Amino acid sequence: MQMASQPLTSADLIPDETLERIANGKITENEDLLNHRAVASRVAELAASQSGRLNIALFGPWGSGKSSFFGLLREELERVDDGVTPVVFDAWRNAGTAFHANFLNEIARQVSGANQDVAKKLFQTTRSVNLPFKRFFDGWSKRRTGVTVALAFLAVFVVPPVIFSLFMNASDPMVSFWPTLAINLKDWSGFAVGGTLLGIGVTTVLELSKVTVEESAPSYVTQFGRLFDDVVKPGTRCVVFIDELDRCSPADVMTTLEGLRTFLGHDRCIFVVAFDREAVSATIAGHLKNVVPQRDDSPYYETSGEYLDKIFQFQISLPPQRVHTFRRYALSLVQERDGLWGELRGHSPRTLGRVVSILSPIHITSPRRTKVLLNDFAVNVRILERLGFDWLARAEEIAAFTTIQTEFPQLAADAERHPALLQALADGTPPTSRSALEVYEEYRPSIVESPEVADDELDDDTEDEATPTGKDLDLIVRDRLHGESRRRAVSARLAANLDKYLRKLVEMRCAIPKADLMLMHSGGLVSFDDADVYNALILAGDAPRADTMAVLDLAGDEDRRRAIVYLAEELEGEETIDVAQLWTSLAGEISQKMEFVDAETSAILLGLWERSLAEDDDIVPNISPRGYQGYARAMATLFDTEVVHLFLDNVEDYADEAFPQVVEELLRSTTDQQFAEAASTLADRVVRDIRAAPGGLTRLIHRADELEVDVPPAIAAKLPGQLILKEPARVAPEAQTAAAIAAAATKNTAAQASYNQGVTDRETAMREVVAGWDDLRPESPFRIEVLSVLRQVGETNQWALDLHDELIDRDKEAGLNELHNNELLQAVAALPQHAAARWRHRLTSGPAAPKHARAAFVAVVERALTTGDTQARTNAIANAEAIAPLLEEGEDLDELIERYIENCDEWDEFDSDRLHSLLDLGAVLQSLKSNEDELDRAAVNAYVGCLEHAADADDVTRIVRRLRDESEPRLAAIADSDFGVDPADPADGDLHRLTVTLAAQSGSGGRDSSPRIPWATLIALTPTPTAELVATWVQTGPPADELSKTSPAFSLRSVPRAAWTSYSAATDADMRSRAWRVSRRANVDRDVLSRIASRGVTDAFSTELANAIGSGPTIGARAELARDFLTLPRSAASFARQAVDAAESLVAAGHAGDAPTVAALLAAAAPQLTPRQVGGLRNRLENWIRGAKTVSRTELRTLESLGLLRPQKTLVQRIFSGD
Repeated sequence: MQMASQPLTSADLIPDETLERIANGKITENEDLLNHRAVASRVAELAASQSGRLNIALFGPWGSGKSSFFGLLREELERVDDGVTPVVFDAWRNAGTAFHANFLNEIARQVSGANQDVAKKLFQTTRSVNLPFKRFFDGWSKRRTGVTVALAFLAVFVVPPVIFSLFMNASDPMVSFWPTLAINLKDWSGFAVGGTLLGIGVTTVLELSKVTVEESAPSYVTQFGRLFDDVVKPGTRCVVFIDELDRCSPADVMTTLEGLRTFLGHDRCIFVVAFDREAVSATIAGHLKNVVPQRDDSPYYETSGEYLDKIFQFQISLPPQRVHTFRRYALSLVQERDGLWGELRGHSPRTLGRVVSILSPIHITSPRRTKVLLNDFAVNVRILERLGFDWLARAEEIAAFTTIQTEFPQLAADAERHPALLQALADGTPPTSRSALEVYEEYRPSIVESPEVADDELDDDTEDEATPTGKDLDLIVRDRLHGESRRRAVSARLAANLDKYLRKLVEMRCAIPKADLMLMHSGGLVSFDDADVYNALILAGDAPRADTMAVLDLAGDEDRRRAIVYLAEELEGEETIDVAQLWTSLAGEISQKMEFVDAETSAILLGLWERSLAEDDDIVPNISPRGYQGYARAMATLFDTEVVHLFLDNVEDYADEAFPQVVEELLRSTTDQQFAEAASTLADRVVRDIRAAPGGLTRLIHRADELEVDVPPAIAAKLPGQLILKEPARVAPEAQTAAAIAAAATKNTAAQASYNQGVTDRETAMREVVAGWDDLRPESPFRIEVLSVLRQVGETNQWALDLHDELIDRDKEAGLNELHNNELLQAVAALPQHAAARWRHRLTSGPAAPKHARAAFVAVVERALTTGDTQARTNAIANAEAIAPLLEEGEDLDELIERYIENCDEWDEFDSDRLHSLLDLGAVLQSLKSNEDELDRAAVNAYVGCLEHAADADDVTRIVRRLRDESEPRLAAIADSDFGVDPADPADGDLHRLTVTLAAQSGSGGRDSSPRIPWATLIALTPTPTAELVATWVQTGPPADELSKTSPAFSLRSVPRAAWTSYSAATDADMRSRAWRVSRRANVDRDVLSRIASRGVTDAFSTELANAIGSGPTIGARAELARDFLTLPRSAASFARQAVDAAESLVAAGHAGDAPTVAALLAAAAPQLTPRQVGGLRNRLENWIRGAKTVSRTELRTLESLGLLRPQKTLVQRIFSGD
C-alpha cells in the first residue's frame, strides 16, 4: 500500500554548518567525531603564548572539517585566554581586487569596540559625469572653434536663401535678385532659428542618454595599513581565522596571500590560515615558476614551501581520518533526527544503518561531502515519494542511486540513457543493448584498472598525451603543470572508487538502481528484469521502431511478454492513429522474438490485430513484415482455420513481401496437437510460393515428419506443376530478311534466358527444400513424396533427376543401404527408361523391400517386351538381370511370364535383335527357376516366329547358329521334338536337324517363298556334311553361288538325282539357269542337269546354249554342246526354234561330221514343230543329211519317223513297188 506523501522539511536535511553552530553551545566529544579538539587546543595555546606577529598555516584537504575546527579553536581560546577576540574571514567570498577593503570590513564588524567609521572610509568614491559633446570638442583651439561656428551660421542662415533666390531669378529674369534675396533672408531666418533650436533639443536629449559615470578606486596599501591600526586598537588582541583559501581561483589565492602581507605580522593579531596545502602549493608553484631563480645547490628555494615559510612561522596539519570515521559521522548526523530519518529508523533500524553505509562510500574523506550525500538522499526520497514510489521498501536502492548521482555524475547521466548500464558494470556482464554495450565498453576499461596505476600516475609529473583508456566519471579540472597525465590519473582514481563502490553494493546484496528509479517513473513497470526495456518502452511512441526493437531483441522472454501487455494497455487510450499503428506493429515484432508465446499473450496479440482491422477502411495497416510474423506466432498458438485464412489474406493484401515468412512462422509455432490441421491448411500456400519462399515447404515437411503427420495431398497434386518448366518454342522469322531474322533471334535469346533463369530458380528453391534431407526419418513418407515429385519434374527438366539421385546417394553415404535400394527400385518402377543410365549401377547387393523389387522388375520387363528400340530393350533386360537377385525367393511371376510367352508368339516381321532380346530375357526369367518348360517352349516359338519372317540368308545363318549353340541344347531338343524327330537316332543325324531348322525357317508347311539357308550355315552345323544332308539342303533351292561354295568340301556329283528335281521345283528359271552352269562346271551328269532345268530356264540362257553349239571348234565339241543344250526342257516354246536354228547353222557350215548332231537337234525339236515346219525342214535338209553319210541308220529312221526325212525303200521294197 502506497504511503501518503510527506513534505520536505528541515528535519529531513542536515544543516551545512560548523560544529559550533550545530552544537549551539559547547561542542561535546560525541560531536567531535573527527578528533580535531586536540589540534585546536594546541593552536590555542600557541596563540595565547604570543602577543602577536604570529602566522599559523593549518593544512587539511577539502571538506576535512577545517571550518568546524574554528569552533573548537574558539572554545579552546576561551579556555586558555578569554581576552583574545576570535575573527573569521571567508577568503572565498571576499577575495579579489577588493580583498583589503573586505578584510578590514570583516575585522571591524567582528571586533567589539572597533571604529565603525572605517567602513565609510573604505568605500569613499569620487564621481564625474562626462557628456558626449565634451568628447567632440576636447582639444580644439579658440580660433578653430570660432571659424567652425561662423561656417555653421552661414550654412544654416545664408546659403539656402541665396540658392533659392538664384533659382527664382534664373527661372524669371524679370525678378530682381537682390530684393528677392532680402525677402528670402527674412523669411528663412525665422524658420532656421526654430528648426535649429528644435534639432539642438532633440540631439541633447539623445546624447544625455549616453552619459558616462566614472568612479575612482579606493585608496591602497598605506591607507589600508592605517585603517587596520584604527580597527585593532591598542590593548586588543585578535586571532584571525582565514578559511576557504584553497577554494579560490589561482589568481585570487595569490591576491589573498599577497594582500595578507599587508596585515600579517601585526603586533596585536595572530593569523590562522586553513587551506589544502597541495592545492595552494600548486597555485604558488605555477605563479612563481618564472621568477624563482635556479639553485641547483639548494632545491628548497625552488619549492612552494619556501614561499609559505616566509609567511607562516608555524604549519600544522589536521590528522588524517580512518575510513569508517565518516560512516560513523554520517550515522551520528541522522540517528537522532526526525523527518524521513525517523521514518526509516521506525521502519527498520537495520535498514537505516545500511542506508548510511551505502551513502558513505569508502573514498569519502570529507564531512561536507558526507552531508551532501545525506541531503541529496533526503531530497530524492521526498521526490520519489511524491511520484508514488514506496521509498521505505527501496531505501537502499535510492541510497545507491543518490551516491552514484553525486559521486559519479557522468555515470548517472549515462545510466539515465541506458538503465541497464549500472547492473552490467556491477555484474561485470556486458549488457544486451547495443547502445548500452558501447557505453559499457567505455567504462569497463576504467573501472578494472588497478588503483596502483592511478597512484603512479598521480605521482608522475610528465606530460602524456596518450588517449585515456576509459571514460571520465566526472568532468576533471586539468592541472596546468601536469596536463593530460594528471587528468588521466584523476580519472583512473575515480574509476577505482566506482569499482570499489559497486563491489561493495554487490557484497552487501544491495539492489542496483532500476530504470524506474533512475527515470523517476512509477508507471507500474518495476518488474522489468532488463532496465533498458523499460527505457525503450517509455520512448516507444516517439522513437523509431528499429531503435525500440534493438533493445527488445536482446531482452528476455518475460520482459517481452510484459512489454506486449504494456503496449496493449497503452493502446487502449491512444487516439493518434500513427502511434497506435506503430505500437501495434511493435507488439507483433516483440512476439516474433519470443521463444514461446503463451495463450494469454497470444489472446492479447489477436486482440491487437483485430483492432487494426477495425480501423477506417481508408487507413492501410502499418504493420511491419516482422510484426506480421509475430502475430503469426499468436495465430499458431490459438490456431483457428478461419481466422488464419483471414489473417493470411490480410498479409497478402498489405504485406505481400512478408507472406512467405508469415507462413513459415505459422508452421514453426503451431502446437503439435494442431499441426496436422495447420499443415493441411497451409500446404496449398507453401506449394504456391515454393520458388519465392521455399522455407515454408521446408518447415512443413520437417515439422510434419517429426510429428509423423501424413503428407498433405497438395504436395503431390500441385508441387510438380510449380516446378515443371517447358522449354519455349522457337520463334520463326516473319520473313527471310536480315531484320526479321535478327528480331526472331533476339526473341529466342530472351525467351531462352528467361527459361534458364526459371529453371535455375526452381532448382535453387527445391535444393533449399531438401537441404535437411538427412534429418528426415528413414521411413518418412515425405522422402517418397519428394522423390516422386522430382521424378515427375525430371521427365521435363533434367535438374530434378540430378537432385533426385543426389538425395538417394546421400542415403547410401549415411549407411541406409536398404532405404537406398528401395528408393532406386521405386525410381526404376516409375521411370524404367532411365534405369540403365541412372539407377542400375547404383543398386547394391544389400536388402530391399520385396514389393519395390517386384514393381521395378515388372516395369523393366514390360519395357523390354514393349519397346521397339533395340538399345532400350537391351538396357531393360540388363536392368531386369540386375534387379532379379533382389526379388523374394518364390516370387509369383506367372502373369509376367504369360506376357513374355505371348510376346514370343507375336511376330509381324523378321527382327533378330528382338529374338535375341527375348532369348536373353527368357534366360533372366529362367534364373528365377520359374516355369522353365514354358519358358523354353516360348523361346523355341520365338525362333520359329522370327525365322518365318526371315528375308536374308545371313539372318537365317545367325539365328540357326544361335539355336544350335551348345549353350542352348535344350531349345534345339525341344525344336526337334516339335517335328517328331528323334535327335538320339543316329539314322536321323544331321539330316533331321537340318530338316528341323529348315522347317522352322519356313514354318511347318515349308513354303516355296522361304529363304534358302547358305552353305556356310550348313558347314556351321556339320563341318563334314553327308550326301543326304547336302541333298536336303539342295532341295531347299539354294542360290547358284551357294552351290559353287560346296567345293572342295563336297562334290555336287554326290548329290542324289532326286534332290535336283526338288531343287528345280524350289527355284525359278533364272536360279535354275545359274545352277545349271554351276553344276555343269562341277561335271555333274547330264541327267542332273536335265533335272535342274526340268522346270525351265530362261530364254536367254537356252538361246545362249543353242548359239554356242555352232561355235564349237571341233565336231566332237559341237556334239557335246548340243548334248548340253538338249538337257533343257523341250516343252518350252522357244526350244524347237532354238534347236532348228542350231541345226541349220551346222548344216550351213557344211561339216558332214556334224550330221549326227544336226539329226539329234532336229529330232528333239520335231515334236514342237507344225507339219508345215517339218515339211520345210525336210525339203531343205534331207539331201544334206543323207548325203553326209555320217548319220546312223537308227538316227535316219528316227528322222523319217518324225517326218523330217522321207522314208527310203529297201531294194526289195523298190522292186516290189516298181520304183
